[in-house]
Amino acid sequence: MKKLVLVALVTLCNFAPAMFREGVYQGKGIWKAPDQSHGTWTETMTVKKDQNAVTVTYQTKVYHDEQVVHEETGEAKFVATSGGFFDVQENNQSIGQGYCFKDICHIDYQDANKGLGEETMHVGRLRIHKMGSLRGEHAGQKFTVAWRGLLTRKP
Repeated sequence: MKKLVLVALVTLCNFAPAMFREGVYQGKGIWKAPDQSHGTWTETMTVKKDQNAVTVTYQTKVYHDEQVVHEETGEAKFVATSGGFFDVQENNQSIGQGYCFKDICHIDYQDANKGLGEETMHVGRLRIHKMGSLRGEHAGQKFTVAWRGLLTRKP
């Protein structure tokens, strides 16, 4: 079960086009699953903006019992549509959508390799607080995992 939970933990990253500053964000958080397993994660994200989109590259490490049990790197693009809404894309394919109100954003996504996920972010001047969950199936077993954490923009 540990591997199921840990594979599930990698998030798609979480940015609406107008709300985030370019730069490198680093942070950490905690995760948990219904079977009482839990651990920590670390993440580094680089944010680049253009006129109507944000591209995020990410490196995530997931820990259980203080050992790295999963690592992932990737890229996601968040393309503005209208009225604070945006399309979530990976490899130029739409996998979800999101929306923002002032300093809070939410995304929902479905990825065949990761599952069905959702995440809410509170965006500050230099920090991003986030909380989310992911449900899916891995190696024939269903899983659910939830997380929260804080990312800080590096100077």
